[in-house]
Amino acid sequence: MYRFISSKSLKDVNKAYLARYKKKESFNKKFAEAVDECPEIAGLLPPGTKWIDLLTYDFSRLVDLYYDYNKTLNDLHDDARVKEINDKFKAIFNYDSHREKIRRFLSDPNNGFEIHNCVYCDLNKVKGYTRRDGKRNLEFHADHVLDKGSCPLVALSIHNFVPSCPTCNESPLKGVKPLGNTKADTLKISPKSATNKFDKDVKFILNITDTTIPDLELFKTNDGWEIDFSYKDGVYQQTVSMFDLKERYNAEKGYFGEYLQKKRIFNIKELAERYKCTDGEILEVLFCYERNKQEHTPKEKCRLELLEQV
Repeated sequence: MYRFISSKSLKDVNKAYLARYKKKESFNKKFAEAVDECPEIAGLLPPGTKWIDLLTYDFSRLVDLYYDYNKTLNDLHDDARVKEINDKFKAIFNYDSHREKIRRFLSDPNNGFEIHNCVYCDLNKVKGYTRRDGKRNLEFHADHVLDKGSCPLVALSIHNFVPSCPTCNESPLKGVKPLGNTKADTLKISPKSATNKFDKDVKFILNITDTTIPDLELFKTNDGWEIDFSYKDGVYQQTVSMFDLKERYNAEKGYFGEYLQKKRIFNIKELAERYKCTDGEILEVLFCYERNKQEHTPKEKCRLELLEQV
């Protein structure tokens, strides 16, 4: 998982996003009418809140709104009323009507978002490509971090979207489940959160499960070892579990094993002396050891962290 936050200022992102919406006053009016008809929800919003305001709530405000909305409806103990409220707001915050607009906004480099791989698993490239007719074909899902089905108010909020591969986005993995078991967890581990430190606090580790197998045979046959995780902060175990990351990375052992086998075979210092260059230059040539800041190759974090251990 990596953070997915625009390099632009919040003000600039919000302004650019709102510029894509027409008929704002019509939506504001419909929203005001729905709030009047749903006093249960009116109490969750600052007085005078407009439809357009919710499109640019920052992520921490969205998390508060999401949890408060769900608690309010759960406390009603009235399924018919819950459905009535949800249906009113789903009609106003209709994601299907704006889906392509949102995906293209996220993929527009002018808006400061960098889309390379699935934000959750980092296994699959999702950037897209240019078709023969010159049009862009976008290969990612614009996933709602906070489920739009259980809280329609966040369905169009630009700070609630991340690029995801279909595997991560759909059941039985994330589906409509929230990230984290509590509000505090969601605020911390979401890729939209400024406090997300998955990249630093979670490391891939090489776990040798059979010490009787010679080193080269380990990585040649991919028997006797597995990929696991170490945690500086245990809260991220929820992320690894939700997205089946251990199982999915181990399913790719053939890819990682080739690099690990090569690292065992070559004597880096010998090669550096022979070709009169640094160890780092040899590592870069053989293993692309320096993380590619422009392309963010899929599986890169795992590959480099495993290589450091052999």
